[in-house]
Amino acid sequence: MTDAHQVLSRNPGDIQCQNGTSRVVETESSDEKSPDGGLQAWLVVLGSWCAMVPSMGLLNTIDVLHAWTATHQLTGYSESQIGWVFGTYAFFLYFGAAQIGPIFDSKGVLPVVVPESIGLIVSIFCFSESTEYYQVLFSFSILGGISSCCLFTPAISAIGHWFDIRRGLATGIACTAGGLGGVFFSLIVLYISPNLGFPWAMRIIAIISMVLCILACLLPGILRQNGRMSLAAKYASRYSIRREEASSMISRRVISGTFLPGILTPCRD
Repeated sequence: MTDAHQVLSRNPGDIQCQNGTSRVVETESSDEKSPDGGLQAWLVVLGSWCAMVPSMGLLNTIDVLHAWTATHQLTGYSESQIGWVFGTYAFFLYFGAAQIGPIFDSKGVLPVVVPESIGLIVSIFCFSESTEYYQVLFSFSILGGISSCCLFTPAISAIGHWFDIRRGLATGIACTAGGLGGVFFSLIVLYISPNLGFPWAMRIIAIISMVLCILACLLPGILRQNGRMSLAAKYASRYSIRREEASSMISRRVISGTFLPGILTPCRD
């Protein structure tokens, strides 16, 4: 029989006994603490910002792209049919998060960001040459949407490994990328397309996106995760399930909480 003064466990969250009384000790090991600052942590924010400019910038540019293609490449289609093209991009941008999350938790950032950076650049170049409905759908909506999801999801998740108390500030700074990208990409389409043509406008956007994706891959802050335990790992250790299952469960709950209220809210005629 062990002595009452002996500490039974030193793992975070375990019950420790001292002087005959039990108490739950919530400690956090040193390798799970977030830096909440420093050069490396803010390089993560910069890398996330660079990764989100192409993905979220294109999302905020779909209204301009919709208006342009409706009067040029897709003149023979209705507004509803054209809306499906750009709505599909937004669908794939968020739908793949449940699948990308487990890969990010188990493999890290590079196996996700590098191939999909190439995929996004290819999709924009192919979109610039697309003249048929199916070409726009496959190049921009499907390939571009999936690639943007693989850039956006790890960019947001990486910040959580480096910030805790200041996570809101860091995430807010990184999310300004979508607004700035939407403004600049829209201006490029509106002012370059009438003069040099739509293909060259999209090529300029592709070149800008390529430079930003290269920076996102090369910045040392976003290349590796901090030693801090991720949210999926905490759920996995608590409920004795695999980390991949926990990550998928968290992603489904986030997506449900984001979209279900809008779906279930009745609309006025």
